[in-house]
Amino acid sequence: MKRGAVFPDLRWWHGLFLGVGVMYCPGVVLVLCVLLLPVAVLMMIDTRADRQRLVIMLFYIGAVMVRPLHHVWGGRAAWPVCVQIVEDEKLLILDWCALAFAWFVAEASTVVARFIGGQRLRVERVRLEKRVTALEEEWGLSSVR
Repeated sequence: MKRGAVFPDLRWWHGLFLGVGVMYCPGVVLVLCVLLLPVAVLMMIDTRADRQRLVIMLFYIGAVMVRPLHHVWGGRAAWPVCVQIVEDEKLLILDWCALAFAWFVAEASTVVARFIGGQRLRVERVRLEKRVTALEEEWGLSSVR
């Protein structure tokens, strides 16, 4: 995926697999598309979303998708079962909340990582300044700061 690109690079075989999926099991494709819709919307809105953030979000969405896909499997991918799953408001709210939480986790982890990196740099700078001061005293040098 290119940086700042809205959609990943699609190949001809992606369309082939999607077409076969729609023909063979349209209910499953419907459920997957509805449950992955929040990720697509976020990818269009958030231009900073890279592959790492996408993977974090897909883990959370994947956790939400387990129960509905288990019901689809139990219902033998029948169209009424898939439509019933897609019409479940609780599932849709949970799906969007999972994406929101995953987005928050990704953003918070970035902020925490930057803070920790800044703290390490400050500690290293203080250590180096003390070392410079000790060497100046040892050699009898004076530096202008």
